Amino acid sequence: MSRPGIVLVSKFVMADSKEYQDYINYIDRDEAKVKQQLNFKRDHEDDFQILHHYMEYMGDEEKQGELFTQHHNKLDDKQKKEMKQQFQLGQKKGSPMWQDVLSFDNAFLEEQGLYNSKTKQLDERRMKNIVRGAVKEMLQAEKMNDTTVWAAAIHHNTDNIHVHIAMIEPKPTRETVRFYDEENDMWVEQFRGNRKQSSLNKMKSKVANQMLD
Repeated sequence: MSRPGIVLVSKFVMADSKEYQDYINYIDRDEAKVKQQLNFKRDHEDDFQILHHYMEYMGDEEKQGELFTQHHNKLDDKQKKEMKQQFQLGQKKGSPMWQDVLSFDNAFLEEQGLYNSKTKQLDERRMKNIVRGAVKEMLQAEKMNDTTVWAAAIHHNTDNIHVHIAMIEPKPTRETVRFYDEENDMWVEQFRGNRKQSSLNKMKSKVANQMLD
């Protein structure tokens, strides 16, 4: 059975979660070397375990990941600290952290002129611009384009090239929802974390359209 050329898996975590805090703790660290395996299957929850470790990849040349954003192809130490402060502010204000993993079939990337299987070289500049266009498309659909801060990294450490994206609102704008917390026996209010499936579909479609254009 043929494997799809592009797979998008998405989730969110709330500000009081350990995964959120772990991510912030790793933003400006580079001394550790973490080995993780990304499972390509769409329903595999371990896909997101890398997200709160991947900042450590920035100092590991073998993994080739460089943190990039909407405006920067590579963040220096000062910019990493500024990004960390933005994520800390979002956490303090109660913003969800949205996490996306875009995984690619390398043969598909090669067909689109993005990857050379002989030299193992990826056109990272073009890939970063593709990710920027896709994130912008999704954020516009969610009416979050002017309020969201995000960072991403391209990873080569598995059989399939993949991009990790994490985003927050330093000053949350989304509506709040109220739910019953059974574990603590209390009603809780939090900012809505769910994104519309149509918005995520637009994100994935934008990736494909930019590659095929």
